[in-house]
Amino acid sequence: MELRSVVGSLQLPVAAVGALLAALAVDGLLSLPSTPDGEGFLQGLAVLFLYAVGLVGFVLFTLGLAIRPGDGYGVSFRRRQRRLLFAGAGATAGALLLPLVAFGLLYAAAMGGSRAPFYLWGLLHAVGVLSVGAALAWRGADAVRSFAEGTS
Repeated sequence: MELRSVVGSLQLPVAAVGALLAALAVDGLLSLPSTPDGEGFLQGLAVLFLYAVGLVGFVLFTLGLAIRPGDGYGVSFRRRQRRLLFAGAGATAGALLLPLVAFGLLYAAAMGGSRAPFYLWGLLHAVGVLSVGAALAWRGADAVRSFAEGTS
């Protein structure tokens, strides 16, 4: 068995683990109980942890789909579709790491009244989700077109 086939066999399991992590994070966020006023420290830590888990899951899902499929199984994306998936993973990883790497700069800008770091952070999230959504929609349209033409 050649290396490409072995790596290609990891496409769907890696994507499934990422989707599971993201789904668990969303479920955890939706099931957090409300806390009385002034008692939100632990809930804030839980939200921060679930946010990180959700973004790691999204990045794993995206990178899992970007792996070229093995022989006879997996989802084959075109080169430009894989580039969109990589762009989505990079933007989402940037959104996760930006506050950690540039915390002092972000804190100073936020204390100065500048909203630019928050807009950048939100823009990275939007770019990540939109590029992955565009790649999946594009691949879905290709699949529907090939099914309609009968070339499957």
